[in-house]
Amino acid sequence: MKKVIFSVGGSILFKEGDVNLQVVNDLKEFLEKTKGKYKVGIVVGGGKYARIYINFAKKLGLPTLVQHAIATELTQLHAKLLAYALNIEEYFCKIFEEAEVMFERKGYFVLGGVVPGYTTDWDAAVMAERVKADILVNITNVKGVYDKNPDIYPDAKFLEELDWKTFYKIFESEGVEFKPGMNFVFDPRAAKICENAGIPVFIMKYDKIKDLYDYLEGKKKIVGTLIK
Repeated sequence: MKKVIFSVGGSILFKEGDVNLQVVNDLKEFLEKTKGKYKVGIVVGGGKYARIYINFAKKLGLPTLVQHAIATELTQLHAKLLAYALNIEEYFCKIFEEAEVMFERKGYFVLGGVVPGYTTDWDAAVMAERVKADILVNITNVKGVYDKNPDIYPDAKFLEELDWKTFYKIFESEGVEFKPGMNFVFDPRAAKICENAGIPVFIMKYDKIKDLYDYLEGKKKIVGTLIK
């Protein structure tokens, strides 16, 4: 049975101040199509709401660890909300060990952040390694990876496939700071976990979820970036 782990950023689930029903409905359809065929784990982030609460905590003079702990709890609320929306609320988990057992026994889990100060991508990569996933799918606001920032360079080239070495070079060239909510398409620390575990990462825009099953079955090509 194929094992797929999703990393879904909070900014994807809550788009422009409202619930992104397209993402919810397309994920629900994916679960229906793969029932009995795939094991599916979903890790949910905090998005801009996590950054808002971090800022609140910072203004209150709370320590950095407390700021991130509060944001982590918010991601768990997001995960619980999504689990209910997908009708799999019984598979909502709070820690890695619980999610791993649920995944192996029941074939599903929905997880928020676990370790304060780390990204949703990192949590998803840890789970992908734990359950020996076949692929980690990162759902984003962009269609994939470019050789340089397309918002700055009009001649940026979209990359359909690349190796880990190239991915790290692109990250280094962007000069992005390591932190939750970093402005980069995938956390390099998460990438290192997947690289060491031999797990490919597919980065794609949320509007392609509806075609993901056919892509994973080799029946259809969709826009996205495969890193392996």
